[in-house]
Amino acid sequence: MKKWNKAFSELGSKSRNNAKTYLWDNLLSSSVFAGATFLYLFWRSIGMDLQQILLLQAIYAVVLALLEVPSGYIADVFGRRKTVIASSILQTVGGTCYLFAHGFGMCLVAELFWALADSMNSGADEAMIQDSLLEEGKGRYWEKVKIVGGCAFKCGSTFFALLVGALYFLFNESEAFAFSYRATFVIPIFFFTLRILVVANYQESNSKKERMKPSFGQFMGVFRYCFLENFKAGWIILASGGLLGFNIVAFWLYTPYFKICKLEEWTFPLVYAFLNLVAAGFEINSVKIRRRVGGSNMNLLIWFCLIVGLILISYITKTWSFLLLFFLQGARGLGTVFYSQKLSELAKSETRATTISISSMLGRLIYTMVLVVCGLQAKEEMILSLFFWLSIAAIVYGICLWCFKIKER
Repeated sequence: MKKWNKAFSELGSKSRNNAKTYLWDNLLSSSVFAGATFLYLFWRSIGMDLQQILLLQAIYAVVLALLEVPSGYIADVFGRRKTVIASSILQTVGGTCYLFAHGFGMCLVAELFWALADSMNSGADEAMIQDSLLEEGKGRYWEKVKIVGGCAFKCGSTFFALLVGALYFLFNESEAFAFSYRATFVIPIFFFTLRILVVANYQESNSKKERMKPSFGQFMGVFRYCFLENFKAGWIILASGGLLGFNIVAFWLYTPYFKICKLEEWTFPLVYAFLNLVAAGFEINSVKIRRRVGGSNMNLLIWFCLIVGLILISYITKTWSFLLLFFLQGARGLGTVFYSQKLSELAKSETRATTISISSMLGRLIYTMVLVVCGLQAKEEMILSLFFWLSIAAIVYGICLWCFKIKER
């Protein structure tokens, strides 16, 4: 914490408070990994097959995509702090539903609560911090705050993955107390509850005049600004949304891929923890890498890592093949900071949360389309084919992005 205070000693009281709250917010939010590490195996243990799992995620993505922009608009109009608090409450309710889930129905209810929670949080927290920094003339610090918050989430995810891995290792063979995939949800529920108290410490900008007034015309004006009036903002939204969508689809295929590679179940948490640390490492060094290669080449590097990783995974199934996921984690870590900073520079202050939500919405829509196309006939033995077609989709999307950019020039 002393290093944190030293690094941000130039910040004003409000932005420093928001930055610290953002750090703790990410740490507590990362507890979701305690449940997510064995979530695929939990779904399988209650009788769900891969088609049902992908259907569940497709429904979650559709609902989230539909709510992303309206919730961002609500945050801009009625207050970002209120929506983040509401998000924390809904997140806790969703985790509790999973604790009592015994089939597809209750899992769907839990995912709907989580979709609403994620949509309420998306963009609102970042918009609050960015506005407080800009209000104090410290906008250049957003990149550092984003990196620290992102690393806090990934390091927290590593800790919680290792925690449930240790519990699995200790109790899986125990006769007195058998390990339960369901019991792992107790951990995130506890920390989600603490998060409600933490996010209440966020402070909004004093500039009330910048807050939007409810207006459908102004709401549609944000879309017009992003995709018609400001080409750079629209392109960044398309690029970051695509990266988000392909990475999320790949994430849900990790566990069945580990099984094909014949990894033992007790190693899954170790692998997930390792991958989060790799992503954090790329995130920390993203600024240095961008300065060395340049902005345009940074885009190419991000998409190169994503596509090459997907292609290699679709062909190689050795015990060590999880190392190939480093490519995807590299794209994830570099893209998180790079696209966030670019969008922060281009978004208007009064519509910042809505603009960030548009980017997330696009990612969810891509995620949904890929899931629907690939998931209809999905089976565990088809995982490698799914990764291959995911790489083809990423190549096509990347080519379209660059053609769009060249045409505008």
